[in-house]
Amino acid sequence: MSAIPHTATPRRDTGLYNAKVGTWLFLAAEAMFFGALVSSYVFLRSASAEWPAARDVLPVGYAVANGIVLILLATASVKARRAARAGKGPKWLWICVVLAVCSVTLVALEHRIVGATGARASTSTFYGMYYLLSGIVRIHVGGGAVVTAWIAGPCRQFADIKPIRYANWVECLGYYWLFVFATSLATFVLVYVV
Repeated sequence: MSAIPHTATPRRDTGLYNAKVGTWLFLAAEAMFFGALVSSYVFLRSASAEWPAARDVLPVGYAVANGIVLILLATASVKARRAARAGKGPKWLWICVVLAVCSVTLVALEHRIVGATGARASTSTFYGMYYLLSGIVRIHVGGGAVVTAWIAGPCRQFADIKPIRYANWVECLGYYWLFVFATSLATFVLVYVV
């Protein structure tokens, strides 16, 4: 028996286990952070005298490719959850890691192409917000890749020792990846479409 209750099994009154509560609290804080960034973007864009169309100054193809990679990543995270619940190996977690690395690479290439035109964050408010929003997504995807690799690698031993707890971790990781996908989609719509 664990010294800390509800690490594997949910509470009877709420139906939640500790990791899920912690994950939802973390994602709520991240949603507020992202909401502040979106509010800043909308305020700065509406107050700006000039705002270029993203399709005219940014390589939209990289952003579309990144969106596709993030859709695949979110799908792989759902499959990883199902595999963990079934007691199968971390194959889908490693696929998530590879897709996350692809996503970070695509954003880095996009930044390099935009930077080669001479556009820096200090060039204009548009570029400042572009680098900020896409950079935040890049940091979240990179951080998620590290945690996913940690759960798929060193923590894999828990799948045999405490399978329910391990499956709960993978489930919480899936919530994170779905959140990252949603915020990336919102960023794409704000920067490239609207």
